Amino acid sequence: MTLVRERAARYDGLAGWYDQHNAAATDANRDPLLDLLGTGDGLRLDLSRGTGQNLQTQRTTGRTVIGLDYSADQLRLDRQRTAPGEALIQANAAVLPFAVAAFSTVAAP
Repeated sequence: MTLVRERAARYDGLAGWYDQHNAAATDANRDPLLDLLGTGDGLRLDLSRGTGQNLQTQRTTGRTVIGLDYSADQLRLDRQRTAPGEALIQANAAVLPFAVAAFSTVAAP
């Protein structure tokens, strides 16, 4: 049995800075991200999603994107990019709340 010690989310209180700081890299990495992801179907887990800056790029792959982050502050900004019906989950990535093999692809930074 693995014990996971809960602690404060690292980026709580820093989401605005994080979003601004990563904006240029997000724009520059759109094409390489698409090359890595390819097209497909099914569910795709965006693990440690942050503020959702890559969400639009991920949508173009044809998969249904499920976002997960531990930081409520990051998810607060992410909700502004998330469309109705798309799932955002606040959870610890060390203890995923999903069944084994629930996703056809998973990406993490």
